Amino acid sequence: MAASGHGLDKEFIVEIDGRFPRSQIKLIAAGVQVPKTGLFKPVEIELQKSDNDHSWIRIVLTEGKVRHIRNLMTALRMKISSIHRERIGPISWTG
Repeated sequence: MAASGHGLDKEFIVEIDGRFPRSQIKLIAAGVQVPKTGLFKPVEIELQKSDNDHSWIRIVLTEGKVRHIRNLMTALRMKISSIHRERIGPISWTG
C-alpha cells in the first residue's frame, strides 16, 4: 500500500497461457528493457500459481499501466489470457 514519489501502487493479477518460468520472474524483478516501454521494473512480482494450462502472476507497479504489462509479455512471447486490477493505493476491488 505504499506510495512513491510518482503515484500510488497498482496491483494486477495477470493470467498467462501455459507455464511461466520462475527464471522469468527473477529476470523481470531485476528490471527488463522492453520495446515501446523502456525499463520495466515492478515493485513486486510473484508467481502465484501455475498448472499445465495457465499461470497467474501478481505484479505491483508504481509507474506504468496495463499496456506496459502487455508490452512486457509480448516481448517475452507470452500470451495473456486476462489482466485484473486488484488495487490502486489503498482501494481494493477484491473484498
